[in-house]
Amino acid sequence: PLLKLPVLRDLWQQRIGLAGWVIGTMVGAALIVSIAHSSGKLLASIHGFQSYIQAAGTSSAATAVVSSIWLSIAALIVAAYAITQTSHWASDDAGGRLEMEIAQPIPRWRVVAERGLTLTVGAVVITGLGSLVTGAVAPGQGVHLAVGGLLTATALLVLLALTFAALGALVIARLPRIAVPALAVIAVAGFYIPLFAPLFKWPSWVLNLSLFHLYGTPMTTGVYWTGLWVMVVIVVVGFGGAMAAMRVRELGR
Repeated sequence: PLLKLPVLRDLWQQRIGLAGWVIGTMVGAALIVSIAHSSGKLLASIHGFQSYIQAAGTSSAATAVVSSIWLSIAALIVAAYAITQTSHWASDDAGGRLEMEIAQPIPRWRVVAERGLTLTVGAVVITGLGSLVTGAVAPGQGVHLAVGGLLTATALLVLLALTFAALGALVIARLPRIAVPALAVIAVAGFYIPLFAPLFKWPSWVLNLSLFHLYGTPMTTGVYWTGLWVMVVIVVVGFGGAMAAMRVRELGR
Protein backbone atom coordinates (compact mmCIF):
# COMPACT_ATOMS: atom_id res chain seq x y z
CA PRO A 1 0.00 0.00 0.00
CA LEU A 2 2.85 2.42 0.65
CA LEU A 3 3.79 2.25 -3.03
CA LYS A 4 0.55 4.09 -3.79
CA LEU A 5 2.18 7.20 -2.34
CA PRO A 6 3.74 9.19 -5.21
CA VAL A 7 7.15 9.84 -3.63
CA LEU A 8 7.63 6.27 -2.41
CA ARG A 9 6.44 4.95 -5.75
CA ASP A 10 9.01 7.02 -7.60
CA LEU A 11 11.78 5.95 -5.22
CA TRP A 12 10.83 2.31 -5.69
CA GLN A 13 11.05 2.68 -9.45
CA GLN A 14 14.61 4.02 -9.17
CA ARG A 15 15.64 1.64 -6.36
CA ILE A 16 18.46 -0.02 -8.33
CA GLY A 17 20.00 3.26 -9.41
CA LEU A 18 19.57 4.74 -5.94
CA ALA A 19 21.28 1.70 -4.42
CA GLY A 20 24.20 2.32 -6.77
CA TRP A 21 24.50 5.94 -5.64
CA VAL A 22 24.34 4.90 -1.99
CA ILE A 23 26.93 2.13 -2.31
CA GLY A 24 29.28 4.34 -4.32
CA THR A 25 29.05 7.12 -1.75
CA MET A 26 29.61 4.77 1.18
CA VAL A 27 32.61 3.11 -0.47
CA GLY A 28 34.07 6.50 -1.41
CA ALA A 29 33.64 7.78 2.14
CA ALA A 30 35.30 4.71 3.64
CA LEU A 31 38.20 4.90 1.18
CA ILE A 32 38.95 8.61 1.57
CA VAL A 33 38.61 8.62 5.36
CA SER A 34 40.75 5.49 5.69
CA ILE A 35 43.66 7.23 3.96
CA ALA A 36 43.02 10.65 5.50
CA HIS A 37 45.89 10.37 8.00
CA SER A 38 48.55 9.35 5.48
CA SER A 39 47.22 11.72 2.82
CA GLY A 40 47.20 14.54 5.35
CA LYS A 41 50.87 14.00 6.12
CA LEU A 42 51.69 14.05 2.41
CA LEU A 43 49.76 17.25 1.80
CA ALA A 44 51.33 18.92 4.82
CA SER A 45 54.80 18.17 3.48
CA ILE A 46 54.09 19.82 0.13
CA HIS A 47 54.38 23.58 0.28
CA GLY A 48 52.04 24.16 -2.65
CA PHE A 49 49.18 22.42 -0.88
CA GLN A 50 49.39 24.37 2.36
CA SER A 51 46.74 26.71 1.00
CA TYR A 52 44.23 23.85 0.90
CA ILE A 53 44.82 23.04 4.58
CA GLN A 54 44.54 26.71 5.51
CA ALA A 55 41.38 27.09 3.43
CA ALA A 56 39.82 24.21 5.36
CA GLY A 57 40.17 26.23 8.56
CA THR A 58 41.90 23.55 10.60
CA SER A 59 45.42 22.79 11.77
CA SER A 60 44.93 19.05 11.28
CA ALA A 61 45.84 17.90 7.79
CA ALA A 62 43.84 14.69 8.24
CA THR A 63 40.72 16.64 9.18
CA ALA A 64 41.32 18.89 6.19
CA VAL A 65 41.33 15.85 3.91
CA VAL A 66 37.91 14.80 5.21
CA SER A 67 36.33 18.23 5.48
CA SER A 68 37.73 19.64 2.26
CA ILE A 69 38.60 16.83 -0.13
CA TRP A 70 36.01 14.19 0.77
CA LEU A 71 33.15 16.63 1.26
CA SER A 72 34.05 18.26 -2.05
CA ILE A 73 33.74 14.85 -3.68
CA ALA A 74 30.50 14.19 -1.81
CA ALA A 75 29.15 17.53 -3.04
CA LEU A 76 30.02 16.53 -6.60
CA ILE A 77 28.25 13.20 -6.08
CA VAL A 78 24.99 14.80 -4.94
CA ALA A 79 25.23 17.32 -7.79
CA ALA A 80 25.62 14.43 -10.25
CA TYR A 81 22.64 12.71 -8.64
CA ALA A 82 20.53 15.85 -9.06
CA ILE A 83 21.61 16.20 -12.70
CA THR A 84 20.73 12.54 -13.32
CA GLN A 85 17.26 13.10 -11.88
CA THR A 86 16.90 16.20 -14.02
CA SER A 87 17.67 14.04 -17.04
CA HIS A 88 14.87 11.66 -16.02
CA TRP A 89 12.47 14.58 -15.64
CA ALA A 90 13.32 15.83 -19.11
CA SER A 91 12.87 12.36 -20.62
CA ASP A 92 9.43 12.02 -19.00
CA ASP A 93 8.15 14.68 -21.41
CA ALA A 94 9.69 13.11 -24.49
CA GLY A 95 8.47 9.65 -23.52
CA GLY A 96 4.92 10.80 -22.81
CA ARG A 97 4.98 9.95 -19.12
CA LEU A 98 4.42 13.53 -18.00
CA GLU A 99 1.35 13.82 -20.21
CA MET A 100 -0.03 10.59 -18.73
CA GLU A 101 0.48 11.85 -15.18
CA ILE A 102 -1.31 15.13 -15.83
CA ALA A 103 -4.18 13.30 -17.58
CA GLN A 104 -5.15 11.46 -14.34
CA PRO A 105 -5.94 14.38 -13.62
CA ILE A 106 -3.75 16.03 -11.00
CA PRO A 107 -2.69 19.67 -10.54
CA ARG A 108 0.32 20.41 -12.69
CA TRP A 109 2.22 22.02 -9.82
CA ARG A 110 2.00 18.72 -7.96
CA VAL A 111 4.24 17.06 -10.55
CA VAL A 112 7.05 19.51 -9.77
CA ALA A 113 6.47 19.21 -6.02
CA GLU A 114 6.61 15.41 -6.14
CA ARG A 115 9.82 15.53 -8.14
CA GLY A 116 11.40 17.83 -5.58
CA LEU A 117 10.28 15.68 -2.64
CA THR A 118 11.49 12.49 -4.29
CA LEU A 119 14.89 14.02 -4.95
CA THR A 120 15.06 15.30 -1.37
CA VAL A 121 14.43 11.85 0.10
CA GLY A 122 16.95 10.28 -2.28
CA ALA A 123 19.58 12.88 -1.41
CA VAL A 124 18.94 12.37 2.33
CA VAL A 125 19.49 8.61 1.96
CA ILE A 126 22.69 9.05 -0.08
CA THR A 127 24.26 11.72 2.10
CA GLY A 128 23.02 10.27 5.39
CA LEU A 129 24.54 6.84 4.84
CA GLY A 130 27.72 8.37 3.43
CA SER A 131 28.10 10.54 6.53
CA LEU A 132 27.34 7.57 8.76
CA VAL A 133 30.28 5.70 7.22
CA THR A 134 32.46 8.81 7.53
CA GLY A 135 31.68 9.16 11.22
CA ALA A 136 32.20 5.43 11.86
CA VAL A 137 35.57 5.12 10.08
CA ALA A 138 37.13 8.44 11.13
CA PRO A 139 37.95 7.64 14.82
CA GLY A 140 39.91 4.54 13.83
CA GLN A 141 42.09 6.66 11.58
CA GLY A 142 42.83 9.27 14.22
CA VAL A 143 40.48 11.80 12.65
CA HIS A 144 38.22 13.51 15.15
CA LEU A 145 35.08 14.98 13.63
CA ALA A 146 32.43 16.93 15.51
CA VAL A 147 29.04 15.24 15.28
CA GLY A 148 27.29 18.58 14.91
CA GLY A 149 29.56 19.61 12.08
CA LEU A 150 29.01 16.31 10.28
CA LEU A 151 25.22 16.62 10.60
CA THR A 152 25.36 20.20 9.34
CA ALA A 153 27.50 19.15 6.39
CA THR A 154 25.00 16.40 5.56
CA ALA A 155 22.05 18.81 5.65
CA LEU A 156 23.89 21.27 3.41
CA LEU A 157 24.70 18.50 0.93
CA VAL A 158 20.96 17.86 0.63
CA LEU A 159 20.39 21.58 0.10
CA LEU A 160 23.09 21.59 -2.58
CA ALA A 161 21.34 18.75 -4.40
CA LEU A 162 18.07 20.69 -4.22
CA THR A 163 19.82 23.78 -5.60
CA PHE A 164 20.97 21.94 -8.72
CA ALA A 165 17.57 20.28 -9.05
CA ALA A 166 15.76 23.62 -8.75
CA LEU A 167 17.86 25.09 -11.56
CA GLY A 168 17.15 22.00 -13.64
CA ALA A 169 13.40 22.13 -12.96
CA LEU A 170 13.29 25.77 -13.97
CA VAL A 171 15.14 25.18 -17.24
CA ILE A 172 13.06 22.09 -18.04
CA ALA A 173 9.88 24.15 -17.79
CA ARG A 174 10.94 26.07 -20.91
CA LEU A 175 13.93 24.39 -22.57
CA PRO A 176 14.08 20.74 -21.47
CA ARG A 177 16.70 19.74 -24.03
CA ILE A 178 19.41 22.04 -22.66
CA ALA A 179 18.76 21.44 -18.96
CA VAL A 180 21.24 18.59 -18.48
CA PRO A 181 24.12 20.12 -20.52
CA ALA A 182 23.65 23.46 -18.74
CA LEU A 183 23.74 21.84 -15.30
CA ALA A 184 26.78 19.78 -16.27
CA VAL A 185 28.68 22.93 -17.25
CA ILE A 186 27.68 24.63 -13.98
CA ALA A 187 28.78 21.60 -11.96
CA VAL A 188 32.15 21.10 -13.65
CA ALA A 189 33.07 24.78 -13.62
CA GLY A 190 31.84 25.19 -10.07
CA PHE A 191 33.83 22.19 -8.86
CA TYR A 192 37.16 23.43 -10.21
CA ILE A 193 36.84 27.08 -9.19
CA PRO A 194 37.35 26.43 -5.42
CA LEU A 195 40.25 24.11 -6.19
CA PHE A 196 42.20 26.53 -8.35
CA ALA A 197 41.28 29.82 -6.65
CA PRO A 198 43.63 29.41 -3.63
CA LEU A 199 46.54 28.33 -5.83
CA PHE A 200 46.19 31.15 -8.34
CA LYS A 201 44.97 33.69 -5.77
CA TRP A 202 41.79 34.57 -7.66
CA PRO A 203 39.56 37.32 -6.21
CA SER A 204 36.78 36.34 -3.83
CA TRP A 205 33.99 37.20 -6.26
CA VAL A 206 35.17 34.39 -8.54
CA LEU A 207 34.59 31.90 -5.73
CA ASN A 208 31.01 33.12 -5.37
CA LEU A 209 30.31 31.90 -8.91
CA SER A 210 30.58 28.31 -7.67
CA LEU A 211 27.66 26.57 -6.01
CA PHE A 212 30.19 24.35 -4.27
CA HIS A 213 31.76 27.42 -2.66
CA LEU A 214 28.32 28.47 -1.41
CA TYR A 215 28.18 25.09 0.33
CA GLY A 216 31.18 26.20 2.41
CA THR A 217 33.19 24.06 4.85
CA PRO A 218 30.68 23.44 7.66
CA MET A 219 32.85 20.91 9.51
CA THR A 220 35.70 23.35 10.12
CA THR A 221 34.94 27.02 9.49
CA GLY A 222 31.20 26.71 10.14
CA VAL A 223 28.22 27.53 7.98
CA TYR A 224 28.71 30.06 5.21
CA TRP A 225 25.41 31.82 5.87
CA THR A 226 25.46 34.02 2.79
CA GLY A 227 25.91 30.97 0.60
CA LEU A 228 23.20 29.10 2.49
CA TRP A 229 20.61 31.83 1.94
CA VAL A 230 21.60 32.15 -1.71
CA MET A 231 20.98 28.43 -2.17
CA VAL A 232 17.64 28.68 -0.35
CA VAL A 233 16.59 31.51 -2.68
CA ILE A 234 17.61 29.45 -5.72
CA VAL A 235 15.56 26.49 -4.47
CA VAL A 236 12.46 28.60 -3.80
CA VAL A 237 12.67 30.56 -7.05
CA GLY A 238 13.64 27.50 -9.10
CA PHE A 239 10.86 25.17 -7.97
CA GLY A 240 8.37 28.01 -7.62
CA GLY A 241 9.09 29.18 -11.15
CA ALA A 242 8.89 25.61 -12.44
CA MET A 243 5.46 25.15 -10.82
CA ALA A 244 4.20 28.39 -12.33
CA ALA A 245 5.61 27.56 -15.77
CA MET A 246 4.19 24.03 -15.67
CA ARG A 247 0.65 25.47 -15.44
CA VAL A 248 0.90 27.05 -18.89
CA ARG A 249 3.44 24.75 -20.50
CA GLU A 250 2.64 22.99 -23.77
CA LEU A 251 3.67 19.36 -23.34
CA GLY A 252 5.98 17.73 -25.82
CA ARG A 253 8.09 20.85 -26.28
